[in-house]
Amino acid sequence: MQTGVTDTSALQGPAERARLKILTYNIGGISGEAYPVFCDWLVRQREADIVMVQELHWGCGQSEGTWLIGKWQAVVSADPANRFCGVGIFVSPRLQAEVGFCSWIQGRLLHVRCETQKVTVDVVCLYQWAVDERQPAVNEGRRQQDFMQILQVNQLVLLNTWSLSR
Repeated sequence: MQTGVTDTSALQGPAERARLKILTYNIGGISGEAYPVFCDWLVRQREADIVMVQELHWGCGQSEGTWLIGKWQAVVSADPANRFCGVGIFVSPRLQAEVGFCSWIQGRLLHVRCETQKVTVDVVCLYQWAVDERQPAVNEGRRQQDFMQILQVNQLVLLNTWSLSR
């Protein structure tokens, strides 16, 4: 009789072993005190292969950039004219053979492409404009700008609730 931990990977199908796990958070701004806590959580967590974060504010800088956090690749986009936005995509080492990015709308729309020998993954992180009830035409114009940028880059079906109330 054997005792110990049972390896169940042989019981799982290939799709279950290779499943891509993505987390997304609206972090509501990241301060100098919170950044090291986020970095520590990122390198220790085992839940996700990709972590998308919205509303970084200027907690990761005032422009686009990329750097390593442990072995994770950080890619961020900020708007130097508006501190109340900012998006970031954090890619685990498992997907990092080659990482490229484009900030289509500063601080609001970031596209990251992760290419490995086995798979190419395109990740799009969008932080939509806050609704201003006093300016419905401005709200609609901003959202159309966001969507048109996405559609011009990729053939994409995009589904979400988009926090619309009618």
